[in-house]
Amino acid sequence: MSDLKERPNYIDLAKVIGMFCVVLGHFIYYFHIDFVPNSDMTKVSHFVTLFHMPFFFVVSGLVSSFRIENRKSFIYKQFKVLLLPYFLWGGILGLSYAMLEFVKIQNPMIFIRFFIALFSGSDFPGCALGWAGQLWFVYALFFIKLVVGIGLTIKKRFLRFALFGAFFAGGGLMLYCQTNPLPFRIDCIFVGFIFVMIGLRLKKIFLLLCESKRNSLITFVISVFLLLLFEVFYIDNSIRQGLSINANYFGIYPVLFVVSGVAGSLMLLSISRITFVKKDWLGTMSNGLICYLALHRVLFEALHGLYSVESIYGMFATSILVFALLYPITLLINKFFPILLGFRK
Repeated sequence: MSDLKERPNYIDLAKVIGMFCVVLGHFIYYFHIDFVPNSDMTKVSHFVTLFHMPFFFVVSGLVSSFRIENRKSFIYKQFKVLLLPYFLWGGILGLSYAMLEFVKIQNPMIFIRFFIALFSGSDFPGCALGWAGQLWFVYALFFIKLVVGIGLTIKKRFLRFALFGAFFAGGGLMLYCQTNPLPFRIDCIFVGFIFVMIGLRLKKIFLLLCESKRNSLITFVISVFLLLLFEVFYIDNSIRQGLSINANYFGIYPVLFVVSGVAGSLMLLSISRITFVKKDWLGTMSNGLICYLALHRVLFEALHGLYSVESIYGMFATSILVFALLYPITLLINKFFPILLGFRK
């Protein structure tokens, strides 16, 4: 995702903050915290789900121009940076999980279910990727970028509008569909498409709102205000499930998920513009998104075997610890196995 000319450096910081939000938002699930309605941990977890995954779709559209001179080269590039790492991480983590489950239940069907999950984006009744389930984002983004990139090369406007219109309509329908009716990651692709196109088509507006620290401060205040309103009137903290593209749950008024996703994206971009200090490690962490997505669940599971957490302070401390541990791991993978990061040096 490096097609934007003169890409603002603060975007890397925004991605890093967004990555921490993903880790924090998954804490109560992957650390096996007993659900307590309206608890502080539930409220924090649900709050970040307003925007943490939409942000990464928005920023993908924001930093991409989709100037395609050769379709085959474009497809190969997306395969190398997205789909190949997905299959490698999915194979390593998902197969390891399946083998452990096989030892417990002695049912070889678990391997068939695993491969169905791997090739369908972890979205098939009765099938899941286990430790690699959070990589649904990478799988969905690959197909979204293919649709957007190839769609923009269609010269006939009617056909292009028909294609994109179908995806916008599909995304709208999926916002109101509690389950994915197909054995494929079509739900996340449709909804993610909306956010990618918002980032792509509103690129100039996003950058203008964060052009100066003054603009960024105003943008930050307004976006935080909107998100706090959503926290009070939109999120149901009496249920365990936070808002989730992956789980097809978008709250009481699903269309507002698009608004909160955009507001949250602006919040992360504006605070990054205000506080930004150029550091080399920011780029490394930003380019290591796939590694952070792949491994944070494994680290949470490992730490859960060592101690328990009963407070919001422990929630933040453990999330920060996992986030910090992933940095040296990303460095090692970047040096010795860059293929796992999509060759993002």
